[in-house]
Amino acid sequence: MLNWTLGGYPGGNLELLKLPKEKLAVEKYGSASAELVLKAWACFDRAFEEFPLNSTAQLYTAPQNFGPMNLLFEKPTGYSATMIGFPYDDLDTWRGNHYPEDVFEEQFRKLSTGWAEGLEQLKLAEEIVTSEKAAALADLMNVAEAVYCHFRSTYLQIRFVRLRDSGDKKTIMGILDEEIELARRLIEVVMRDSRIGFEASNHYYYTVADLKEKILNCEFIKAGVFSGTSLMN
Repeated sequence: MLNWTLGGYPGGNLELLKLPKEKLAVEKYGSASAELVLKAWACFDRAFEEFPLNSTAQLYTAPQNFGPMNLLFEKPTGYSATMIGFPYDDLDTWRGNHYPEDVFEEQFRKLSTGWAEGLEQLKLAEEIVTSEKAAALADLMNVAEAVYCHFRSTYLQIRFVRLRDSGDKKTIMGILDEEIELARRLIEVVMRDSRIGFEASNHYYYTVADLKEKILNCEFIKAGVFSGTSLMN
């Protein structure tokens, strides 16, 4: 993941052309951490099997490309999601006019939940990794954390669009709170690794400022929900 566009970086998959994953784990992360890294990779593999891959349009237009950077909207914008641009709130295009809304939402829930299990394995590996292998493991953790933020935020954005007119303020508030948390987590990753958010053809996907805007966006919607002036009342 995160190494597709024009040879964009970070990545690491090319290393698998030279070594099997078992040897690669030992070489890069040390024998002490290799088993946990392999468990994490297995979690990521299983989780990614849930990715709703059926429509080329969905690959380019849905929020998984931007993650928490994509803003939430209290009411339908009517805007169409654009290729390598802005997803907006165009759920029909996101799902490629193929997956039912509930199935599309559930797939990203399962994907992000499974990915989180892999992150837990990497956190355990961080506790025992040797000092000479710590930088490599930190690099893997940064990328895996960013991917989680993207997938989890995509699930939340789908859920938000489906629920924003439902009047279910409690669930909507929970979505907004988690979106804020994800934006903050991703800011920390970007501050540690400036490659995250960079895209080779456009020279950016998002910056720290974009992620801070998302936090303000969610806080603004929350304030409206609390005050009763929100469109979702």
